[in-house]
Amino acid sequence: MHRNGLASNARINPYDGKSLKIFDSDRKKGLSGLIQARKLCPGDREIAYNLGLAYYRYKRPDMAYNTWKELVEKETRDLKLFTNLAWLALELGKGDEAVSWAEKAGRVSPGDPTVAALTMEVMFSRGKYAEGLAYAQKNRSHLPADTVKKATEYAAEAQWNTFARAERSRRPRRCSS
Repeated sequence: MHRNGLASNARINPYDGKSLKIFDSDRKKGLSGLIQARKLCPGDREIAYNLGLAYYRYKRPDMAYNTWKELVEKETRDLKLFTNLAWLALELGKGDEAVSWAEKAGRVSPGDPTVAALTMEVMFSRGKYAEGLAYAQKNRSHLPADTVKKATEYAAEAQWNTFARAERSRRPRRCSS
């Protein structure tokens, strides 16, 4: 594992390992090297994964998403890939896809704390506060205590804000003279 979190696969493709080292100092050159490595080894899983990660770090989550989405067709049991795709889908505003990736991650690793937190976050992002809280309570053994507490606070605040907006909209408006 390279110190920046990108996994190296230099023994298969020298461009991949070299590009990862370059990425730290010159992201554009490093990204270019990974793109070249992918062209040379289009079926290499690590290069594709690293390219997606490099796109994300290069502030191109859309390209990371597309790269990993293509990779997941070959890697149908990769928990890390499913969770990354779900978080990216959330970030990109693709709620339905986030739900789908979270469900797939849950099938690969039921009870995984990352998957539980992800599933709860997907529910909250879709405005399903009661369901998210119920999920957090049901899966509290898989979640850190502070996550369950935050979920409770978040759901209560969201419900209160909904109530407050409804109350404000029912009040008669005063006309200014």
